[in-house]
Amino acid sequence: MQKKDYIDRTIIKLSRKYSKDELVAALNKQLSQKDAEIGKLNAEIDHLENNEEILQKEITTLKNKLKIHEGIREYAKIEARKEELYKLQVAENKKIRKELKELRMKYNDLFAKLIYLKHKQ
Repeated sequence: MQKKDYIDRTIIKLSRKYSKDELVAALNKQLSQKDAEIGKLNAEIDHLENNEEILQKEITTLKNKLKIHEGIREYAKIEARKEELYKLQVAENKKIRKELKELRMKYNDLFAKLIYLKHKQ
């Protein structure tokens, strides 16, 4: 009989209707658990947003560095081109000086021949 009383009491506990206070307490407990979960999720969201801001700043910094490196690369290209043009100009100047020297020599020869012809007459 003892065993039957225990089973009956357990079944009664399982199938009984809860009072309003018990329902409110259970709902409050669930609300507290959900509030704690929401708090944790909000903290995680704040942490992720902070990380996003930090990463955005790093991206901006890296973009600026990239612009600087691109500027340096462009400057190096310009300097190389200037050096190339300078060498071409030096070579052109050498060629012109050589031609000028040859023309002066021809001028001097012709002038000397002219003087010689004038004295010969």
